[in-house]
Amino acid sequence: MHIGLERHESGSTAGFWRSRMASVLLYWLVTGFVLGHLGFAYDYAQRVNFVREGVTNRIESELEDGVEAYTKLIYDGVQHAHFFAEIPLMKRTLSDLGGENREILAPILERFANAFGRYSQVRVLDSEGKEQLRFDHSAVGDGVVRITALQDKFDTDSFELATSLPPGGAYVSAISPNSENGELQRPPVPTYTTVVPVDIGEDNSTRVGFFVLNTRVGDFLQSVASELVPQLDSYTVFFTVIPSDSQRVQCWILREGEWSYQQEAKIPIPAADYEVFVADGDPRATFNRFKQESTAYLAQNYDVEELFRIQTSMSSNLSVSVVIDNADWDALVARMLPSGWLTRYFVILSRSILGSLVLAFVTLAYLEAAVRIKRSRDALQKKLDTDHLTGVLSRSGFEARRSELREMASFTEAKSAICFLDIDNFKLINDTHGHATGDRVLAQLARVLDRELRDTDLLARWGGEEFLVMLPNVSTHVAHAVVERYRKAVEDFIFIGSNSQMVRVTISIGVSMCLKQDFEAALEAADNALYEAKRLGRNKVVFSAESYATRPVIEIGSIVPNVFCRSDCGSFKLHDYIGEKWLVLFSHPKDFTPVCSTELVTIAQMGAQWDRRNTKILALSVDPVAEHERWKADLATISSCEVFFPIVADDDLVLSKMFDMLPEDAYLTNGWMAEDTETVRGVFIVSPDKRLQASLMYPMSIGRNFADIIRILDSLQGDVKARTIA
Repeated sequence: MHIGLERHESGSTAGFWRSRMASVLLYWLVTGFVLGHLGFAYDYAQRVNFVREGVTNRIESELEDGVEAYTKLIYDGVQHAHFFAEIPLMKRTLSDLGGENREILAPILERFANAFGRYSQVRVLDSEGKEQLRFDHSAVGDGVVRITALQDKFDTDSFELATSLPPGGAYVSAISPNSENGELQRPPVPTYTTVVPVDIGEDNSTRVGFFVLNTRVGDFLQSVASELVPQLDSYTVFFTVIPSDSQRVQCWILREGEWSYQQEAKIPIPAADYEVFVADGDPRATFNRFKQESTAYLAQNYDVEELFRIQTSMSSNLSVSVVIDNADWDALVARMLPSGWLTRYFVILSRSILGSLVLAFVTLAYLEAAVRIKRSRDALQKKLDTDHLTGVLSRSGFEARRSELREMASFTEAKSAICFLDIDNFKLINDTHGHATGDRVLAQLARVLDRELRDTDLLARWGGEEFLVMLPNVSTHVAHAVVERYRKAVEDFIFIGSNSQMVRVTISIGVSMCLKQDFEAALEAADNALYEAKRLGRNKVVFSAESYATRPVIEIGSIVPNVFCRSDCGSFKLHDYIGEKWLVLFSHPKDFTPVCSTELVTIAQMGAQWDRRNTKILALSVDPVAEHERWKADLATISSCEVFFPIVADDDLVLSKMFDMLPEDAYLTNGWMAEDTETVRGVFIVSPDKRLQASLMYPMSIGRNFADIIRILDSLQGDVKARTIA
């Protein structure tokens, strides 16, 4: 049903209401009944699923907390292992296996193993995989035992994978049953192994052994499971590992506080008489973060040093399933499911109908008032803003539109051209052909000029035979070409007077560029240029001398102007974006170029390094905002990396010229290529006091040296810190 907003020809308010009353009431009554029944159906479905959603949300929330805690557990174990691998006593012990250092190291490791009861074994292996020291912690609360029957771990998977680790690396195994001498421990205990190499020599080039921690995680997983469904006392939790290279699943089963371990051809969850909740595939609620891809997550979340690597053999799919007996499930639903269906139906239906009726009258009243007020305002504003003779903007209309432009975009140096146009010998036209012809010439001139304008240009009758044209976002070069086209179009046009006689009309134009955000000064300069055009013989375009003034280039140590920036992350002033941090500005000649794409991904992957140096990143390209958004989406798809920093759309070349990457008279034409702006490729470092500290320019085909940029940034920050202390 269509409800129009147009007022009847009578224009009366009463007619507006009468013409729409019946249709609006019928429309909203039908809507009320339909929405009422849909609302009840939706409410019914929501209440039926209420209990299950509550349990599901609880399980996902607790598993998410478990993921974070387990990640921290892994990280702490790696940190502990790295600590012991780096102490000189450990390195001397493994370098001189027959010396006395082992007995000095032993009590230290014993106290460590006793203090951290979660480590079921603490081992020191030589480079051949033979145990040199070992301490066992059979259960939390028991004492630590030093084992003298040392084993050879050369043929274990963990030792084989750890031998390929780089210096400073770490290996973390999957959760598996603990085994001794090839035999599984009974009862099975969920355990994972952390191995860190011990290296000596220059650049840690010689590997003398390994430090190993076996971590007992059964108690941790049990504590997570106990919080999943606190309303029930009895249920079973399956922690199911599905290896990518095997058809047999590995399943840890926690039932009534006891662990059991199975390897089956399929997931051993009963299909009938049970309510099953399976959480997998969502990293917020499962243990998928612990698989191979978790390396980057650990490094980013816990600020691991750049050279630190964690190699993990976690399987490609780890799901958590909660199995509840149907009898327990039905009892839980009966306790929590609300009742009163019939009463709720009438309440929802009546509220929907009443709300629809009220909304119908309120909407109709609002639309009638809005239409009336808007039409009145538009008519009055159009009358005020339009010159009655020529149909172009009046002086007041020009001021209003100019204010709108200032709010939409920055009005900075060399952004706009102010053009004063005056009809040559207009008094002679009036005296020769009469004022009626003069008025027709003014109206025809306005149409000729308006036909040549761009959508963003402003044309106004300033007074008498004078017109004003404002060209936003143009360089001096572009402004000259546009204004010359105006002059030629008027010269070639055949003007017809009131008596159908032809009148030859030419115009003189004075142009000034807004160099210092001072419109009044630019207007005066354009007026002076117009008088100069008259003096030089009329039918000419003259630019003011200030329009060709060279823009001051930002030099090292000077304050960067607080320019307005438009980016794919919103608009902002440059100083506001910098704040109290350092800024590194990377510029690019065009989006989607191969070298620039690679560099953008590299910069994003170095996010932790920029954060440690209190530094913000800002990219710049002369493409518009929409292209930047497409570029980022393309990079995210290809490289699986999110570009987190803004890319400024410098399609008006303000920043490119400000940093002396392009000449003052440069401008972009249709179909431009990256080669047209190949000098827009540099790195600029700005300190928190908004001063330019470094400027580096690169050829378009050569990638930037990020290690050197980091070195320069560290040096600059060190110099500033030294000056501050002094």
